[in-house]
Amino acid sequence: MRLATTDIEAKYSVTRPFRAPFHRGGMLHGLIGWTLRRAGCAEPSPCEESCARPGACTWSRLFDPPPPPSPPPHRLLASAIEPPAPMIVRVPPPGAVDLKIGDAMAVELRLIGTGRDADIGAVERALGAISELPIGQEEGRMTLEAITRRVPRDHVIEAGPAGNGRVTVRFETPVRMKRGGRPVEDIDFPMLFAQVWRRLTMLCALYGELGPEDDETFQRLREEAADVRAGEGRLRVLRWKHLSAASGERKPMSGLLGHVVFEGGVEPFLPALRAAEAVHVGGGTSFGLGRVRVERA
Repeated sequence: MRLATTDIEAKYSVTRPFRAPFHRGGMLHGLIGWTLRRAGCAEPSPCEESCARPGACTWSRLFDPPPPPSPPPHRLLASAIEPPAPMIVRVPPPGAVDLKIGDAMAVELRLIGTGRDADIGAVERALGAISELPIGQEEGRMTLEAITRRVPRDHVIEAGPAGNGRVTVRFETPVRMKRGGRPVEDIDFPMLFAQVWRRLTMLCALYGELGPEDDETFQRLREEAADVRAGEGRLRVLRWKHLSAASGERKPMSGLLGHVVFEGGVEPFLPALRAAEAVHVGGGTSFGLGRVRVERA
């Protein structure tokens, strides 16, 4: 498997105070979505409701990608009504912050796949247009200071060499996973690895490179994952309410936050875990959820 990512960061200065919410991913996702509809729409006048030309404009490709073609590029996408979006809002760990005049704030986006110049240009225009919008209930304001586009990174995902060790996986923003349709409140290594590989497979099938040998690698690693043990760690269930920009309703959300140490034959899984640092894991990744960091323990 192979996948490219490109980071774009915009830095702002606060000109009217506002409160950044507990998890700011929803707020930033809404702001960028609004401005990108106007900066990247393929129609002469921006679509206000559903996209008139799915897949033809930047907003559709990054925010609401159309269902995959038939037959899909991988069986995991056969029932995907909403395929994974190739954009992630990168946000800091949860915590509300009161921002005052003169405070700095950064917005970081990660684009997945080989970015089109037109899409990247539209994203940069959309980030600039955030300066024109009121933010939050306080109707705060920010002015753009700078936009930085980083050199794309190429991620090669394959099985690493055999070997034992210890790794710490830190959940820096809430990780949302389900088992049997219910959110999990604890996690073991086989489940974490299956979630990571599933997301990488779908993303590579849609936006990168994926070969039949990758499914064979997964089958082998899935068997080996059962021998990796969860050691010390501290995970907690975080619960909060997300204000929906579409409905105006506050929807209950939950996810795992903290860290867990895994021990045993972890070396073959490190390339996949490192890639998960880039693309996040679990649900709500486009809102910044599922951000993980992997450290050798």
